[in-house]
Amino acid sequence: MTATLEPVGATTIDEAIAQVAAVLDQLRAVQSAPRASADAYGNPSNVAAGELIESAWGNAVVARVAKQYPSKTALDAYTPPNGAVAVTTDTSAMWVRKGGIWQPPPGTVVGRGHKTIADMQSGVTGNRSIASFGAGTWFPYPTVMHVTATVYFGYGTVTINAFTSIYADNLGTVVTDTNLNQVQALAFCWAAVPQTTQWAIPAGNTQTGQVFMNVTSLASGVVHNSGDISWFYVVT
Repeated sequence: MTATLEPVGATTIDEAIAQVAAVLDQLRAVQSAPRASADAYGNPSNVAAGELIESAWGNAVVARVAKQYPSKTALDAYTPPNGAVAVTTDTSAMWVRKGGIWQPPPGTVVGRGHKTIADMQSGVTGNRSIASFGAGTWFPYPTVMHVTATVYFGYGTVTINAFTSIYADNLGTVVTDTNLNQVQALAFCWAAVPQTTQWAIPAGNTQTGQVFMNVTSLASGVVHNSGDISWFYVVT
């Protein structure tokens, strides 16, 4: 079977040829028209009047739209390139694709905690943990843990040489310590030792720490300890 092109309204061969020529001119104009696409970084270029929009331009726009998902579970099934953003409507939380996973935007505080150190007594020298702190679970993205600890020493008519330290479990080391060097009390009183520190926690690592008290010398009597610890995590 042979298909034939019958120009609409043509009454003569010349009119039909003229109509076909006009269609070809339109096709040539489309082919030669400037096109809006994406740049070398995948960003959609500005569209000028008369430009055609290529699929690469449209895909670049779509990739930069904050898509909405009903839950984090539904979002996790969507695996775009790093840099994509999305919102989960059940929590109104924003997420950023980074390192191949969805995480809160950098700078977001993702957890807080507070703990009171109960009164503890010791009449001997040595280093011992007086409190542990932190989250019982780990984050699948990197964070920085910020810790503020205030430990109170109480003692009687003794001379004490001691310091407190904050130990990072995931680092396996002391990150800060504050010394009470040869503090002497003539009557029972309290001395506060405030400490503030922070350290990086890689994705999937322990988010816990400990406060240690190290009494290096104690003339006599019993040392009492109490205090407060607060902490929070910031996404990096």
